Amino acid sequence: MVVRQTQRFLNGWSQCGITHADIALRRPTGAWWQQLDRPLDQLPIPFARAANCQRAEIYVRPARGRLASFLFLDDLPTTAACRLIATTAGIAVHTSIPGGCQLWLALTKPIDEHRRTGLQRHLARRLNADPASISGEHFGRLPGLRNWKRGGCWVTIRATNFQSDRLDPDSFPTEDYAAQPIDSVSFTSRTGCDRSPSAQEWGWVCGALENGLHLQEIRRRLIQRAIHRRGSDTERYVDLTIRNAIASHR
Repeated sequence: MVVRQTQRFLNGWSQCGITHADIALRRPTGAWWQQLDRPLDQLPIPFARAANCQRAEIYVRPARGRLASFLFLDDLPTTAACRLIATTAGIAVHTSIPGGCQLWLALTKPIDEHRRTGLQRHLARRLNADPASISGEHFGRLPGLRNWKRGGCWVTIRATNFQSDRLDPDSFPTEDYAAQPIDSVSFTSRTGCDRSPSAQEWGWVCGALENGLHLQEIRRRLIQRAIHRRGSDTERYVDLTIRNAIASHR
């Protein structure tokens, strides 16, 4: 049953044109491990299952850097999630009683990470899903494994449907994809009178470092903020901003 849950989930992705995925695990020590851009049939599932038996949390997402034909939503009540999947193509994955379901909603065509973020923001508002889980590169839990964060409950598929219509990304209302506030937490600003986006982002990184935010999370949020403005230069810009902020604290 456990093996079938995992394979059923990956088969659903394959039906929607997903050929490659990223898989990651977080051990009880906090250590993070991942393999990126692996063909679905070459994911290290036995290794992930063994690590999960040792209380590692297992996550998966369509491979970053590729177009993807899914939208991801988190923390929907199970009843609402299954009702939506009854009429819309996709997969509802139950992660825990408190957490409800994660949704993978199928699209009529693959779209890039930035556009997925905008559409997920729109749907999260409408469906009251977790607004902190809308980034286009967000990991979800892999069915057939345990969620140790929630006492070791099984992550299971509650509903699948690939017969109904898929969501058309071009049919969504026009959204403002401009950068949203980088965080709801107010960190110390060091921007002085410079109110440019780069100065504000550098000041935010300085404050985030002072408040102990993990570097990986700082980088993720800054990429999400800057990608609309910096395009293909985003990762270089983000890494430089973080290095400069770290140097200012020495």
